[in-house]
Amino acid sequence: MARIIKQEIFRPKWHHVLLVKYWWILIILIVLVVFSSEYFFIIKPKVDQAVNGGPFDLASHRQVLAEQKEYLQRLEELKIESDNINIAELEKLDLVLANTVSMPDILKQIDALAIQSGLELIGFGAGYEQGVITISLSFKGGDYQSIKQYLAAIEKNIRIMDVETVTMKELGNILSLTIKSYYLE
Repeated sequence: MARIIKQEIFRPKWHHVLLVKYWWILIILIVLVVFSSEYFFIIKPKVDQAVNGGPFDLASHRQVLAEQKEYLQRLEELKIESDNINIAELEKLDLVLANTVSMPDILKQIDALAIQSGLELIGFGAGYEQGVITISLSFKGGDYQSIKQYLAAIEKNIRIMDVETVTMKELGNILSLTIKSYYLE
């Protein structure tokens, strides 16, 4: 004979009733949480970057672009002016202010001026840094007039030279000078 099994009646618990009865409220809450987290973690940071000089701020990029256009216009004007400079004037400028450190040329000028003044070069030292050449020289065999003539020759020389120090030793028989000359970097 067949036996009848008695089925248990399902009795929902409180959370089952809550899920079935209020499912639409739960879906709305989940959607609100997802959209608010998307806003605060994705959209708001990008909006902040797009205002007040951030990397996506269009106004600041327009200002930078305008500044760069103005700079480019000034560069084009300078190029036109530089194209109009005479080659002879550029060569004169190279004599006055060299493009590089050219120690043989400077020494040649200094030695020629010393020979004209009757001085004999006995010591030399040089160093250069950031567009300035510092030269230390020692001469012998000169008197006051030859030293004065040498300093006047340096003053009239085409190359820019500044005499920083003048020292006389052994009753004026040895002259020590420190001269600064300049070059373009």
